[in-house]
Amino acid sequence: MTTKEYSMNCVPLKNGKFQYRQRYADPLLSTPKKTVFKYACVTLNKDTKQAQNKAREILTQKIAKKLHGASLSSQITFGQIADNYKNTAKKRLAYTTYYSKSGSLNKIRALIGENTLAANLSTQYFNRFFDNLLYRDKPLSNATVTSYKSIINQCYEEAVRHGLLPTNPIRDVKINYRSEVQKRRNEIEKKYFEESELTVIFDDIRKVNRPDIADILEFQVKTGMRIGEASALQVKNIIKHGDDYYARVTGDLYQVRKPKPGTKAIRKTKGAKNATSNRDVLLSPSAQKIAIRLIKNKKANDYIFKNNRSPQGFFKPTKLDLFLKGVKKRTKIDKIFTTHTFRHSYISILAQKGVPLQIIQQQTGHSNSRVISQIYLHITKKAQQDFANKLKEINF
Repeated sequence: MTTKEYSMNCVPLKNGKFQYRQRYADPLLSTPKKTVFKYACVTLNKDTKQAQNKAREILTQKIAKKLHGASLSSQITFGQIADNYKNTAKKRLAYTTYYSKSGSLNKIRALIGENTLAANLSTQYFNRFFDNLLYRDKPLSNATVTSYKSIINQCYEEAVRHGLLPTNPIRDVKINYRSEVQKRRNEIEKKYFEESELTVIFDDIRKVNRPDIADILEFQVKTGMRIGEASALQVKNIIKHGDDYYARVTGDLYQVRKPKPGTKAIRKTKGAKNATSNRDVLLSPSAQKIAIRLIKNKKANDYIFKNNRSPQGFFKPTKLDLFLKGVKKRTKIDKIFTTHTFRHSYISILAQKGVPLQIIQQQTGHSNSRVISQIYLHITKKAQQDFANKLKEINF
């Protein structure tokens, strides 16, 4: 395909120099109905035949470079911008977060197609793409689609930042979300355990001879920690200040998928999940008892919680969630059985006792969390309704 060459203009400048300009049609922004022009410029000291020839040579090279870059971007596939994003994300994200996003990205790549040209995917295409995910026979949840949109957006943003693509079509995408109001209302109570349910659950776990699992999950309920944060606690992280004890959260424990020879498979991150997650958690008397009992006869760098049935002593979150499915089946408690539900139970207990939301967020290491806010509001509304019902019982 040939590119039409336009004439070069020379404009004298106030400083005595001369600016040479030549326009060209931008192949990325132009359409069959409308041509969008861009300009290449160069400033020289003179307006002579020799200067004009030099300017023409420089401008030809500049335009060729621009057109070549556009030609390259038109050949970039979605698979390539996904790989480009992964290269950046691996250096920036926490280990577990990176692999979680990679798993989602692999599903997205399969849906869109590895060899689909990224520049051909328009905003309208992605509007239809997300609509299909939300309204097909086996629809994805609003939360999953939002996550997919975020990952695709990051792929395009990195491609634009690195000069692989000129624009990001996700910026103007508008998702037509399904109404999940009733679903959220029904599910919110399943995201935390009542205190009576916790008693049944811990009795069951100890009956199957897993006191080690009972300890770490009970500590979650009493501190609101993520399972990775609790697993990463070392003896030196339990700090006594006056009459109070604190657990200092400084990172997560994770398992490297393919460790190099001579390196540890289980490692601790240099920091917690985010800036607000690095914190000192005030321990309740019952949480203190668990910590003091487990740090006895251990060295400063030893981990407090140990998986008694793992050679490495590591609690793998996915294995714990699998174990909890058995607990759910035996106890017949209709709740969501994951380690995160024990963390959420801490939030519900504090909310029932009237602890302000801001304090709960500080304790749990979240500056802003939709689920924490939902549980808090649900519990407080429930308390208000109970109060209203009790008022009705007063007859004087």
